[in-house]
Amino acid sequence: MNLQPFPFLKGDELRVYYPDIQLWHNGIVTDVIPGPFGFPSATMIHNSKRGGGVCTLSLEEFSGGNPVFLSRRPPSPEYAAAVVRRAESQLGQPYNALFQNCEHFTTWAFSGVPQSGQLQTIGWIVAIGAVAAGLMASDSGADRG
Repeated sequence: MNLQPFPFLKGDELRVYYPDIQLWHNGIVTDVIPGPFGFPSATMIHNSKRGGGVCTLSLEEFSGGNPVFLSRRPPSPEYAAAVVRRAESQLGQPYNALFQNCEHFTTWAFSGVPQSGQLQTIGWIVAIGAVAAGLMASDSGADRG
């Protein structure tokens, strides 16, 4: 039997797609744990509305039975330790969909700057929709004049 090494390392940012809520979810690997028969597992930290904010859980709980993908890997063990330290410093912090969601949390753990690409995309869609609605309203007003 040829066992592959565990694909995830301490400090990695992982993503999983939850089809039941149609959203991607992000978390940070805080520890890789030896498991039975040479199959390790991992402890994760994430920010979740369902979990009540920033909390730890197993990789299995994080995945919910869905495939897990590597999103980012720290460039060095020292950087990985810093990512984990920042993430763990937020344990117990509340979840907020607009200002402290899972993507804000993992981006902040990596860079010190909380950002959410998902929310930025939604913001652009809303802005474009507002501009289009404004243009349509001004065109219909011009037709009447």
